[in-house]
Amino acid sequence: EALAPRPVVAYVAENSAAFNSGVHLGHIILSVNGHTTTDPEFCANMIRNAPRPMNLRCYVPPSMELTINEGRHMVKYDTKDLEAPKSSVEWKRKYVVVGGIVTKPWMMNMFYRKKDYDIAVKEAHAGHKVSVKVKQFDLRGARIILKGRDGKPNWVDYPSERKPWYYITILPNKGYPIKISSDSLEELEPVYSAVRRFVRKDMEANYQYRMDAGLGGGGGRRGSGAGKSAIVRTAGFEQFNEGAKDSYWH
Repeated sequence: EALAPRPVVAYVAENSAAFNSGVHLGHIILSVNGHTTTDPEFCANMIRNAPRPMNLRCYVPPSMELTINEGRHMVKYDTKDLEAPKSSVEWKRKYVVVGGIVTKPWMMNMFYRKKDYDIAVKEAHAGHKVSVKVKQFDLRGARIILKGRDGKPNWVDYPSERKPWYYITILPNKGYPIKISSDSLEELEPVYSAVRRFVRKDMEANYQYRMDAGLGGGGGRRGSGAGKSAIVRTAGFEQFNEGAKDSYWH
């Protein structure tokens, strides 16, 4: 009750003044230069226009669970193939961000490097047009395509690599399949979980819309299985949409 609704730090640029002063993701902002803050938009404007040096008073929760939705991965999005390319050199390295603070929750952005994402955040925060190159994908109506029924990512073994590469294939409503890979399940997990969460919510929202419109579960690809595991066969892959879990190992 004393804490009340407060803005929460969702982004801190590395080596920035805030970062070096100990402000981190998940910290709750109580005041800016002595002025109490409760509204996120108003708080952002205060921080943007406050004279420097700036005094931020934050509350650090004793325990918190952060959800990260970004990471540096190998990607492939320019062919019709659902499977991984035959050679590792066909992949492109990008910094992938699902949602985030510079775009809508249903968009997935791919930057050349994390530094470009940091620049985009600063420019968006200042109300400027984003100057860095970014590849954008709309996840509304998208599906995750997997080979197995267990929800685990696909994998490919390249002779030139020391370890197998794990990857997911996202089939958007429009455009070519989007493949995102990593040689580590732990590194792939944040982006994979973020996509799964959005796909699940998108399915549930569309299903609820159909029910409210009196269309029920008949017809269409969503049917009455929203909120449960829905598996559809697609060219040797499983189209996997799981409503019960956000992470494939939880």
